[in-house]
Amino acid sequence: MLVILVGWSGVGKSEFAKAMDCIDNMYISSKPMVEELQRRGVKVTHDSIHALAVALYKKDPYWQVPHILAELKKKKFLILDGPRQAREIKRLIELYPNTLVVRIEADTLSRWKRLKDRDDINFESFERIEKDETKETELEEVFKELVDITINNNGSLERLRKIAKMFGDLLKNLDSNSTFKGGKKIVSSLHPTKMKKKKLVVEAGHWDKTEWDVTPFKPGKVFWLPQKVKKIKISSKKRIVLRAPCRIDVGVLDYSALKTTGAPDYKAGEMSFAADKYTYVDVELLDRNKIVFEKEAKRHLLLTHVASLMKKATGYKGGFKIKARSHKYRHVGFGSSAILSEATAVAMNKLLGEPLSVKDLRKLIAYNFAEESDTLKSYLVPGASTGGSFNTMYYGGFVITSSETEMIFRMEIPIDTRFIVGVPQVKVAGPEASEVDINCLSWMRHNERFSAGKTSSWILMELLPACIQKNLKKMGNFFYNFTFFSKLIPMLLYRNDSPGIIFELKENGLEAAWMTSAGPGLVAFTQNKDKIKKAVEIFKRRGCNVVILKPDNVGIKEVGKF
Repeated sequence: MLVILVGWSGVGKSEFAKAMDCIDNMYISSKPMVEELQRRGVKVTHDSIHALAVALYKKDPYWQVPHILAELKKKKFLILDGPRQAREIKRLIELYPNTLVVRIEADTLSRWKRLKDRDDINFESFERIEKDETKETELEEVFKELVDITINNNGSLERLRKIAKMFGDLLKNLDSNSTFKGGKKIVSSLHPTKMKKKKLVVEAGHWDKTEWDVTPFKPGKVFWLPQKVKKIKISSKKRIVLRAPCRIDVGVLDYSALKTTGAPDYKAGEMSFAADKYTYVDVELLDRNKIVFEKEAKRHLLLTHVASLMKKATGYKGGFKIKARSHKYRHVGFGSSAILSEATAVAMNKLLGEPLSVKDLRKLIAYNFAEESDTLKSYLVPGASTGGSFNTMYYGGFVITSSETEMIFRMEIPIDTRFIVGVPQVKVAGPEASEVDINCLSWMRHNERFSAGKTSSWILMELLPACIQKNLKKMGNFFYNFTFFSKLIPMLLYRNDSPGIIFELKENGLEAAWMTSAGPGLVAFTQNKDKIKKAVEIFKRRGCNVVILKPDNVGIKEVGKF
């Protein structure tokens, strides 16, 4: 068996490997590079190892694979510590399927303290290490697609060592003919079959405390189903291809009303624009009761969840073949998970003769909304949806969504408008592992107890008249004000001076700027070509990746192919 340990710098991979007490079965991925640096007479540091690794992997992404497999032939099991390239790990799994990928994770503060004590670095150096790992490794892809089990290391060293010792003992007790089932035994030992209920406490004050149920679940779990469903009417058309625009979120109308999936009474609301980064879905009906994915389709868990919901809601007994392509911008505020789920559901509903009304279809996805777990492979976690992304991708334009996912306003965006999006180079994750999402919920709930009424008044008395007049300057004044009093806390938590960037955009005459969704993407809009150039210059100077989007006033539409 091959066991691969992965994680960011400072999470405790080496400590975990050491505590497993399997020294004769270790393969340290940095060892050949350390030996090469020593041969060259170069000081061994994070920077020198990183530079050599980049050069070697650029020349041959698989240069270590033969050495690893050769070493594995001599052992009952081998522990590979620290690979950082998804392509390399995929090749190892392809050539040796009896592989278990284990992620060690820890929060940013814990990692910084450990690296400071271990390597005597300052925080500026730590931030540079984080930037290097995010930009020049494939670890984020590894975490999302390849991890079998995640071990959290935010606790004590004794706890980590105890888990590592148990892990090592289980490996030693596997017989030489053990297959991946042995790995499953390890997984089940650390994560029992019965899922322990997980709660997130959101406390705005001693008078306002609530608990969110964020227990991971398998795809297909139902929190809500519509009461009235028409009969299925399948025509001769068995396949459909749809294109759906991305959603640029301005913000939730009342964060104190935001609730997790499964909680009743959805009253948070949302403001959002549709733009031209598209998600494509190709869905075909099958006679057999099976959900099949095209070879290159990703996010199978999420799509399986949607397909299962549609089957349970409509009573459809057949199956689906699904092909899907999303844009590359994920966890930046474009609604990638929601749009993929919603577009797939729309395609299925159309093929089945639209047994669900638009309102019920919207609620089906919003009230059962989920994202992939960052810590448990094969599990989803509850999210928080307003239905705003559905309204935006379905109708296009600028949309305001209110209680119970209802769209209460829509306008077409002037076609010469451009959205300039700056994406700071910070690490991001889904809601389960995001330090920003988790750390700011209580503060934002407290803030919104006093600010939500102000938002509603501003929308009624300032934003809506400006929308009807199609006056981007007046709309922008509202967006600036809304952003600073409603989104300041999460912007500060990203620690990349997002407020300062927005202030600079405002000072340079950009009609509007805000942070989209939970970030980290920052958005400015204008109809002026010189201001577009200025916004791009500001974002790039501040270290952001930049993309310029056009408005989409059409919404989801049928197309011939991807």
